[in-house]
Amino acid sequence: MNPHITKALASLQNAHYAGYFEEMDKIVPAELRTPYNQHKGMFIANSYPFNFYQQLEVFAKDVDKELGKVKPPILNPETPKNQTKMGTPKATYQKPPAIFTAFANPKQDLENLNKEQKGIQKAFLDLDSKDLFKHITSIQTSLEDYFNFLQPYQNRIAIFHYGGHAGSTGITLQDGHLSFEYLAEELVNRNKDSLVLVFLNGCATKAHVKTLFELGVPLVLATEVPIKDDTATLFANKFYENLSKGDTILMAYQSASRFTKAKNSALNFTHLGQINRMSDVIQGVSVQNNAFPWGLYVRDETKKVEEMKLMSIVRTISDNTRGTLTYSETTSQHLKNLTQNAQTRFSRNCQRRLDFAQKKYDNIAEELAILEKSWLDEMDEVRKAQYARRIQNNEQKLNEIDVELQNIEKECQQ
Repeated sequence: MNPHITKALASLQNAHYAGYFEEMDKIVPAELRTPYNQHKGMFIANSYPFNFYQQLEVFAKDVDKELGKVKPPILNPETPKNQTKMGTPKATYQKPPAIFTAFANPKQDLENLNKEQKGIQKAFLDLDSKDLFKHITSIQTSLEDYFNFLQPYQNRIAIFHYGGHAGSTGITLQDGHLSFEYLAEELVNRNKDSLVLVFLNGCATKAHVKTLFELGVPLVLATEVPIKDDTATLFANKFYENLSKGDTILMAYQSASRFTKAKNSALNFTHLGQINRMSDVIQGVSVQNNAFPWGLYVRDETKKVEEMKLMSIVRTISDNTRGTLTYSETTSQHLKNLTQNAQTRFSRNCQRRLDFAQKKYDNIAEELAILEKSWLDEMDEVRKAQYARRIQNNEQKLNEIDVELQNIEKECQQ
């Protein structure tokens, strides 16, 4: 049995549903994601049937059977990755960016931490189910867990969220209170092209902003003073709810600040929703009395990163991490050059031929991108082989159209 399945079932026997979903998140294949997200949604909403335990047990065993069918990819071992036999760049399926939420509560004295984890999970559930933004969560995070979670998601983590005890010297994991410096270096070095925001939701975490800025992190959400457990959960959940519904990072922060103050009017918070600059961090500027505990710290004001939305983060990471151009991009540039020339020198007949070739190329490229994703998601050996043959046929067609385009260009320039 898969080791993650074994751990999930062990958590289930202890009625630890969160632990079950934490393990299953790592391994559920694409074809079982829909029923899995339904189970997960019931858990998050705290509305599940009396036989929920049995349903989850059966589902875990179904996943284990499905994983047992996985075979090595059917590809020519001599064919380089991302390249066909003809040498044409292949359309590549980009895995979605991710938010990594890590929680630790070794003393079991943070009663609202589980609520915070569920709230963030609920905010990202729809985006996760649509494969737009992956949510990775670790509930009782040890030092080893932290490093193990980061490794397989290299250059995909856009947001890192920590919830638990903290202070100016470090953060607390299940192993105890640890220096934050090396944790930050590991996080940033593995996600240099993707990391946008680090949210340290613990007491007095502003001391770590300078470390993160020096490593190049664009945005940090941190606190300068001790915070209450329930207020921390309230603010974090509202922030991510706003972000998942289309707010910019700045707007989500400001709105969550106002919401938190409205819920805690007796605390008389002041200076809500203000941006803190890098210069403030370097100079050690302190907040005024009763100022709102959470600050949004911006490393470079000119880049306006705080005005990004989740979907703009998706597009930015896709651009940063793409190793090769897709068919549609290479074709678009090639045909753009031809079209510009056609407007001045080519005949109408040439233009019609170019338009027709462009349409054929784009249609096949679009179909190829779908086939590529289906091939990646498919677990059945026979169907995977069928997808591989169709991909090869489409690649051959694209090569033929590329030759046709070059011939049209030569003929029309004569």
